[in-house]
Amino acid sequence: MLPISISPRRKGTRVSHARPLQQATHRVWCRNSSCHLKSTSLNNPSKHDAIGDIIAYHDRTKHHPERYANGPGGLDWANQPDPFRRFNGAPAFRLPLAGPDDTSPSAALFGAAPVTSQLLTVERLSLHLELSLGLSARKEIATSSWYLRMNPSSGNLHPTEAYVILPCLQGLPSGAGVYHYAPLHHTLEQRARWPQGVNPDAAGFYVGLTSNTWREAWKYGERAFRYCQHDVGHALAALRFAAAALGWRVQLLPEWDDAQLARLLGLNRVEDFADAEQEIPELLVRVIVNEAAVRSRTPGVRYACISDVTGRHDSAQVLGKRLSGSGLEAQPALGGCLKRLQIFC
Repeated sequence: MLPISISPRRKGTRVSHARPLQQATHRVWCRNSSCHLKSTSLNNPSKHDAIGDIIAYHDRTKHHPERYANGPGGLDWANQPDPFRRFNGAPAFRLPLAGPDDTSPSAALFGAAPVTSQLLTVERLSLHLELSLGLSARKEIATSSWYLRMNPSSGNLHPTEAYVILPCLQGLPSGAGVYHYAPLHHTLEQRARWPQGVNPDAAGFYVGLTSNTWREAWKYGERAFRYCQHDVGHALAALRFAAAALGWRVQLLPEWDDAQLARLLGLNRVEDFADAEQEIPELLVRVIVNEAAVRSRTPGVRYACISDVTGRHDSAQVLGKRLSGSGLEAQPALGGCLKRLQIFC
């Protein structure tokens, strides 16, 4: 991914809602006045060298022994970003919160003892997301309050969003497909359905991570790109640790470029984010639950490749009706198993 230049967001409220999945052919890198993320090299391919852009950005935004890097100079509280994204109209499924769990001691994650692989169920999936990207605590000072999460974040701004590409699981009413993970209520919001006529990946599932750069730019200005990369690394590590606690393994898929990942997750549908901050694609991982399934496949059977979803995303069905506020409980999702891990947040 190339360094980006950031222009001010339009004045308005702290809206972080986006629309349900719809058809579109626009790229995520738009040039209209409502788009605050612009790739300098992609916008001016004849005038910019990618490596030169990276070096120039690094020099321009680094701190110095005698001074800090340039920043916004103040915080615009009227336009403070909402750290919790929702997709209005997408079918939502509230995941079950775990109580005290039976995962292995932390020493086992570093090879001190074997960890038995858990079956992929809605409950185990929920625990994986809870331990990696879910809420961990709530803090209060005077009249202000805010939430902490399992994955650390610079300034607690949390620019990282997560999408889960799932097979059909018992207890998941909307079936297989692409889901946005909403940590405030520990909810999955379906963005697209898995294509018909294929067998799901028996080895596990996939997680895509994106960045909402405005959440960092609001406080850190041009240095936002640095902090987004920092935070997505935190999220990746959290996914790995949570997977290891369940006896699973996370495999990074570096061959996926920005355009492919944007198409897979629906980020290239600019109108879905018309009144909200856009996201940029970061990475895709495969969460391997069944190692045996990775090594053995039945000849002649067409298995669901992650590209099957990508290839049909442009014709995906519009999902669900617009949600009302009564669709979810007001109480945020703070599970009992998370409170024991507050020290890491």
